Amino acid sequence: MDHSRFSSVVSHQEVNGILLNRLCLPVFSFGLTLALALVFGAGQATLAANEGSGRTEILQTEDAGGSTPDPLRACEQAVELDPVDAWNWVQFGVLEQQVGRLEAAEVALNDALAVAEADGNERDLSVVMTARGHLQRAQGDLAAALESYRTSLAIIERLVAQDPGNAGLRRELSKSHKRIGSVLEAQGDLVAALESHRAGLTILERLAAQDPANAQWQRDLSLTHVAIGDVQRAQGDRSAARESYETALQVHPSDQEWRDYLVALQLRLADVRPGRRGTLAAVQSCEAIVAIFESLVALAPDNANWQSGLALGHLRLGQVQLAGRNVFTARESFRASVAILERLVAQHPDNPAWQSQLAHSYDELGKAQFGLQDVLAALESFQASFAITERLVALDPGNAQWQGHFAHGHSRNGDLQWSSDDRASARESYRAALEIRRQLVAQSPENERWQTDLSVSHDRIGDSLNAQGDLAGALENHRAAVEIRERLAAQDRDHAGRQRYLVVSYVKAANILKGQGSKQALETARDHYRKALAVAVRMQERGILTFRDAGLIEEVEHLLATLPDE
Repeated sequence: MDHSRFSSVVSHQEVNGILLNRLCLPVFSFGLTLALALVFGAGQATLAANEGSGRTEILQTEDAGGSTPDPLRACEQAVELDPVDAWNWVQFGVLEQQVGRLEAAEVALNDALAVAEADGNERDLSVVMTARGHLQRAQGDLAAALESYRTSLAIIERLVAQDPGNAGLRRELSKSHKRIGSVLEAQGDLVAALESHRAGLTILERLAAQDPANAQWQRDLSLTHVAIGDVQRAQGDRSAARESYETALQVHPSDQEWRDYLVALQLRLADVRPGRRGTLAAVQSCEAIVAIFESLVALAPDNANWQSGLALGHLRLGQVQLAGRNVFTARESFRASVAILERLVAQHPDNPAWQSQLAHSYDELGKAQFGLQDVLAALESFQASFAITERLVALDPGNAQWQGHFAHGHSRNGDLQWSSDDRASARESYRAALEIRRQLVAQSPENERWQTDLSVSHDRIGDSLNAQGDLAGALENHRAAVEIRERLAAQDRDHAGRQRYLVVSYVKAANILKGQGSKQALETARDHYRKALAVAVRMQERGILTFRDAGLIEEVEHLLATLPDE
């Protein structure tokens, strides 16, 4: 079987400072490709970096004058000339997806599938199924995407068994595992996601050992370590995540290429190390990526994929600005992201990925507006985010990430309703969030983020019931929060947020018990206060007691002193 299409066959040209291949797709350097993947995250890495500069190209075109061609027209001509070549149809579908025409992309890929099945070429069929998986992810259908990726994986496994010495096939097999891992992570199945990423890692480690000088394989190896670290971070295993990220840094391309990657990786490492995320290096990295996509958009304003990349760049820039407490500049970055995405969603209402991105941008904009005391504007942004997420969840109730955002929206609504003294509505919102989060934790109990969110829901409901006078219900919820937070705090004693959450839950439960007044309740309250004090003292000893919590020890000691003598 001919696998020659795994080799690179594309020449490049530079337009307005951006290196392009003959289909007008950007070709990024090794280090910058990695930086894009890091900044945009696993779910957006393919979109942002076009799966890296090592991707096989299928079609070459050039007009008579040697100027930049129209890629869609080139694909149209290709399928007209050779309608029984599945690769032409795949490229046509990919480009239709890039400009946001998902229905047209689906038609093209269905034609590709029909051609590949009629021809019986398994390699072509695997390519088609991978492209269908990418499209189905963009459509928000994770279950269908997973099925397509698994079908492609099974084909590649058969091809590798037939030709075990083919390095290109083995690399493609590793990428298939990575794609599956990414979908499983989006569905919330972190254990299975980690297993898939590690299967891909095993293949890449063998390839890299055979040829340590192969930069393409080293790139894949580094990004797979990052993907594993992302899953480990979601599981709450910061130590393992840190180890994975640091292993990713052991790849050694040229210093110039590596600089971009080193800067972007700080966004990952900062999440698993003590300290603030809003570093100057992180801001500069995001600014550089925004500038790249601004150049691309100026080159082709109608390219919806590049518009989406620019919106993501503004979103990430705003997040690091907000983390660095630059609230004014963060608000402007979020506004830029929202403006781009509103146009994209209006032009392509059938693209749920962009709707999800818009909901996220609205939510971040609301945070910045609230931080600037612009409460009405913040409320409008939060409501816009919630409405979009509600529609997405109705579209695909099995999308765990959307469900998590929906629960966050309910909880946010509850906070706003509570601050407006609409406490009955607030309780309903908190309960709605609680039920969603219970289901998510039941599906993926190892997901640390969802465990934390569930504890927050119990905390909110406990507070609301306490204000209502339902002390038994309040205590039940605060104890549920304590149980979760004890477990999370024990997993990572250097995580200041987890330790502080635990102190708060101990104190809230103790305050209710103290109000009950019985001897047993008072003794349990004393035990909770002492536990809270022990955690706060340990935070101080470890150097993770922040400035805002400087009075925490004194406060807990005062509460303990208010109890009657033993």
